[in-house]
Formats: sequence, structure tokens, C-alpha cells
Amino acid sequence: SSLLQVVPTLQPSPGVFNETLARGLDLVLHEMGLRGMKAVLVLNNMWSWSGGFAQYLAWARGETWRRIPYPPAPGYWAQRADEGRSAITNASWDDFQMWTSDFFESREAVALASATVHWLATRRNS
Repeated sequence: SSLLQVVPTLQPSPGVFNETLARGLDLVLHEMGLRGMKAVLVLNNMWSWSGGFAQYLAWARGETWRRIPYPPAPGYWAQRADEGRSAITNASWDDFQMWTSDFFESREAVALASATVHWLATRRNS
């Protein structure tokens, strides 16, 4: 998983899902339903901090999150220097958006994202 992802993640690697988190989602949706509330689930996005299109694209290319051209996050990477982790962080926000937009041209990345939606939509709720 990436330093700029929500952790723990529902899908730590392609086709591998965290069933504990899925059961937590089931509980939240159930409780919301009891209260007459509805939810909108965002299943993919171009945000740098949540995985999304960039992570699917990296997986489709056989790369890790370290190849994603993350935009600068002042202070964030410096705080992690002692962890021995590195990433491409000298990219601009435009560079990140352009790189990530390749998702739409990658059949493999779109297929990975579609498989995630299929898994979520067809799994049996707990």
C-alpha cells in the first residue's frame, strides 16, 4: 500500500480484498438504512491520497506505488524519511493528473477497477 493511501485499504493488492473492512461497510450501510439514511460510495477517483486510478494504473503496469508521480505534500515526505521509504515526489499536480489520466486508456487498469466493482456488487453481505 502507498504512503498516500487510506490505510487500511479495502484492496491491498489486485484481486485481494479485506473482508473485515467489507463487513464494516456492511454494518455502516445497515445502520444507515435503519435510520433512513442513504450513502454514496465513491469507488474510484483521481485523488493522490486514496489510491484510486493511479494505483490501478500502477498495478496494470506491473509497478508499485513508488512509481506514481506524486505531487508535493509539504512536510509529509520529510516526516517519513526515517522510515527509509521513497517515492517520486517532485512531480507537479499537473504531472500527477496527466499520469493518472492514462488510467482511461489502459484496458488492464479499467479491468482491475471493474473487477473491484463487481466484487463489491456481488458479494454476500454479512
